[in-house]
Amino acid sequence: MVNMTRTGQTRYQKNYWVVRLMAATSDSTQSISSKKDLPADQLYRLFFQAGWTNSQTSDPEILRKFNAPFINSTMVISAWDSERLVGAIRVLSDKVIRSVIYDLVVDPEYQNKGIGKELVRRCIDHYPDTEWLVQTEKHIASFYEKMGFKVYNDEVLTIPSIYQCKE
Repeated sequence: MVNMTRTGQTRYQKNYWVVRLMAATSDSTQSISSKKDLPADQLYRLFFQAGWTNSQTSDPEILRKFNAPFINSTMVISAWDSERLVGAIRVLSDKVIRSVIYDLVVDPEYQNKGIGKELVRRCIDHYPDTEWLVQTEKHIASFYEKMGFKVYNDEVLTIPSIYQCKE
């Protein structure tokens, strides 16, 4: 069961929605939020647990900048279990023609529970008339294909950032 309530404004967005996911077998308070300024330490922990960063860090400079891509995105939706960040997605969009999912990450302990699908669905519902794009790895592509994404066969070119893992 999903119960949506409007809870006010954040400094980054006009609308701040919280969704309570009522699990039939659980009393834990799980929620989905549209706040963009996620706690950098929790965001870094989430990326580490999902295997998206090479190591844990306490370097204040890395942590200070870690949530900047989220703050600077058009839309961020996050999933919470009480005060614990368990999933997040960020989107860049022109809000008319194209929207691009840049990060969808869910804590491995919470995967296969519908959290990632719900985060993507909420993004698409926000800009339903735009073209949606996502770059992903082959072993994850079927997750998106089940939601209606199609394989894009044109060339995609890149200049990697200094923050991407070296292969």
